[in-house]
Amino acid sequence: MSPELEEALDRIARAPRLLVGLDFDGTLAPFQLDPSSSRATPESMAAVHRLLRLPDTVVAFVSGRALGSLAEVAEAPPGTVLVGSHGLETRLGDGTTAPIGLDDTQRAALVELDERLSALAAGTPGAWVERKPSSVSLHTRGVEDADLAEALEEQARAAAGDPAAADDSATDTCRVDVLGGKRVVELAVLRGDKGRALSRLRAQVRADAVFYAGDDTTDERAFRSLVPGDVGVHVGDGPTAAAHSVPGIEAVPTVLERLAGARERTRPTSP
Repeated sequence: MSPELEEALDRIARAPRLLVGLDFDGTLAPFQLDPSSSRATPESMAAVHRLLRLPDTVVAFVSGRALGSLAEVAEAPPGTVLVGSHGLETRLGDGTTAPIGLDDTQRAALVELDERLSALAAGTPGAWVERKPSSVSLHTRGVEDADLAEALEEQARAAAGDPAAADDSATDTCRVDVLGGKRVVELAVLRGDKGRALSRLRAQVRADAVFYAGDDTTDERAFRSLVPGDVGVHVGDGPTAAAHSVPGIEAVPTVLERLAGARERTRPTSP
């Protein structure tokens, strides 16, 4: 951990009310070919529990997963906020949720996109389609041939530009948002944005400062939503809008423990 990150963590730990936002896959949990088998590392979960015991500290898992999938794999402690579908679904710490509402046009487009991505995945070992309330995703992490995986991803992106599914002035079409990730292409009929979700959650919980950690391209929107006084940590290599980076998922528990320890020194731990 760099001295600059240590200083930033010590500073944000003094915030009167702190929101700790954490991406799940690739940040708390290692990637798995079978997403249903993903679990956060014990070290990261220990740090999450430590943060949750602190007063005026809200912990949120912010994921591209559907809310139901996130709730299943996260095994989140009571009081944890869950944000799924890139911000379109939220379960607050008290358990209240807000469902996604699609109109007839969006539902029809979602069915069509599902059929097209399913056709792309058919017959390609390792490729599979994930269905969410407002989107479908083509996963290629299990495709051994890298060139074939890239070709499938390009075809998936092209599916969003088809006149039958793209945005125009007609009343029977809808906008399709293309979200790229690590070996996944997601086509959404209702736009999700981790940055907007994080800003909305900041207001809901009345946080004075936000810490956010994530590894994927979709987390960049969250990093760009941060304001002076916040702290963003990118997990892994590559360009990022975050002010700080750590090498990989193995470094995340150290960061979270440092934040928890610094905050414990300024705020007493709950029983």
